Amino acid sequence: MNLQIDKIKQSVFRFMHYVRDLTIVKKENSQTTGISVDLIKEYNKTRKYTHSKLICHAPFKSLYFTPEGEIFSCCYNRSHILGTYPEQTIPEVWQGASIGELRNALRADDLSMGCFSCLTQIGERTFSSVMARYFDDYPLRKYPSLMEFELSNVCNMACVMCDGRYSSVIRKEREKLPPIRNPYDDSFVHQLEEFIPHLSKAKFLGGEPFLINIYYDIWEKILEINHRCVISVQTNGSVLNDRIKRVMERGGFHITVSVDAVSKEVFDKIRIKGDFNKVMDNIRYFHAWSKRNNAWFGVVTCPMQQNWKEIPDIINYCNEMDTGITFNRVWQPLHCTLRSCSSDILKVIYDFYSTIRLPDKTAVQRQNRQQFIELKNQILQWSEQQKLREAQYSLFAGMDND
Repeated sequence: MNLQIDKIKQSVFRFMHYVRDLTIVKKENSQTTGISVDLIKEYNKTRKYTHSKLICHAPFKSLYFTPEGEIFSCCYNRSHILGTYPEQTIPEVWQGASIGELRNALRADDLSMGCFSCLTQIGERTFSSVMARYFDDYPLRKYPSLMEFELSNVCNMACVMCDGRYSSVIRKEREKLPPIRNPYDDSFVHQLEEFIPHLSKAKFLGGEPFLINIYYDIWEKILEINHRCVISVQTNGSVLNDRIKRVMERGGFHITVSVDAVSKEVFDKIRIKGDFNKVMDNIRYFHAWSKRNNAWFGVVTCPMQQNWKEIPDIINYCNEMDTGITFNRVWQPLHCTLRSCSSDILKVIYDFYSTIRLPDKTAVQRQNRQQFIELKNQILQWSEQQKLREAQYSLFAGMDND
C-alpha cells in the first residue's frame, strides 16, 4: 500500500514539475518572454530571414481553425483564441481586437499569450523544430497567406498518443463521449472565397483529412479560384481511393504522411485499428505520385516511449525515399511522451542515439541528420532536467517520511 502511495506521489510530483516547465515565467515589467535577448539573437541567426524583427509572424500571416469552431493563429497556440465561428465571421476575426493583441505582443518578443511550445523549444535550443520559423516562409499581405484547417476529428484510427479531440473513434470508443458538434457549413466555405485568392498555402489536418467531406468542397473552391495555392494534406496514410486520386490529379497537392513506425510490431502498438501493409502501400503511391508530379512529399514522426528505438530506422526509410523528416514533440499523454521518462531511461535513449551514424551525402540526408541531432540533444536536456526533479522528489519524500 505504501509503495502504491509512493508511486502516486511520485507521478503527481513529476506532473507538477512537467506543468511548471510549460509555465511561462514572468518578468518584473509584467512582460513575459522567458528567453533572453541573446537567445533570441541566437535563434534568429538560424532563420532564413534574419532581417525580420518579429520573433513570430503567425498572427500576421495565418489563421488556424479547430473542430469546435475556435480560431487561432497557429496549431500550437491553443490558449489565445482569436474568435469563434459562426459567432464571428472570418473577416471579423482577421481584423479583430484579439488578433491585434497577439500581434502587439509578438512585436515586443512577448511569448506569454499561449506561445509556450516555441518558448520551450527556443529555450532548449532545438531551433529547427521551433514552430514559429514555419511562418517565415510566407509572404506578408493584407489577407492571410496561410490557412490551416482542422475542421473535424473524423478518423479511422485510435492512436495511443491521440485523444478524442483528434479522433472520432477514440471519442466514441475510449472516452465514451458524444460526437463533437461541427459548426462548419456552406456559409463558412462561402466566406473563404474572399481569402482564397491571397493564399499561398492551405493546410488540411484531421482527424484523417481524406475522410472529411467539407475539405473536398474547400478544395473545389481553391482549384476554381486560385490554382497557384498549395493544398497541403497531412494524412495517416490509411485512405486512398479513386475520389482522392482524381482530386489530386487536378491541383497542387502536397502530401505529408504521419509515420511513427516502419515495422508492423511497433505500428500495431501505436496505430490502433490501422492496417500496416495497406498504409505502407499507400505511402508508396503518394511518394511515387509526388515524384511524378514534382510535388512535395514529407514524413512527420512523433518520437515516443513506444517507438524511440525505431527512430533511426524511420530516418533511414525517409533517406531511401529522398524524403525529409520532421519530428513532432509529444507533450502528452504522460505514458507516451519521452519527457516524462526517468533520467536513467532518457540517458539510455541518448546513449543509444549517440551510437547511430547517419549518412550526410545529400541535402535531404543532412537535413534529416540535423533533425536527429537536435532530437538527441533534447533527450539529453530532458534527462538532466529530470535528474533535478528526481533529486527534489527525494528531498520531498524524505521530509514526508520524517
